[in-house]
Amino acid sequence: MPSQDPTHPHTLTVTRTLRLKVRPESYVWLNAAAREVNQVFNYCNEMSFKAATRTDQEGKWLSGFDLCALMAGTSKYFGKIGADTIQSVCIHYAQKRKAAKRPKLRWRSSGGPRRALGWIPYKALSLKRKGKCVRFAGKCFRVFEPDRLEGVKWGGVLCAGCGR
Repeated sequence: MPSQDPTHPHTLTVTRTLRLKVRPESYVWLNAAAREVNQVFNYCNEMSFKAATRTDQEGKWLSGFDLCALMAGTSKYFGKIGADTIQSVCIHYAQKRKAAKRPKLRWRSSGGPRRALGWIPYKALSLKRKGKCVRFAGKCFRVFEPDRLEGVKWGGVLCAGCGR
């Protein structure tokens, strides 16, 4: 969706979504990373609810910044996701909770019949192109249509046959 850039009022920026199907050998790693994302989401849910329902002081709705500050230093306890992914989850949670106007959202279950769909938010700078693969969090993911990666711009870097 086009939007105005505040620094240059006459330029439009366009965000494009690129959907790629990864090869099945990556499913195990991606599912483990999605489980860690669910743990971060549930922790944000719990801390936000506790802060909103405090009885000794007036309750406070934690912002994405506050949740990121609470999660500082926790990336060393997760094997698959890094600090940028944790920050993206915290910001996403705060936005969803504010939109729902509730102090607590539903828990994200990682298993069972009512499990949440796996999702791993990322920042554009954490994606790299390496040949016919997409590299994220130190792991290469082969995709079914690598020719669609030609000319894709991620995080200010144009990857058109550059091998990165």
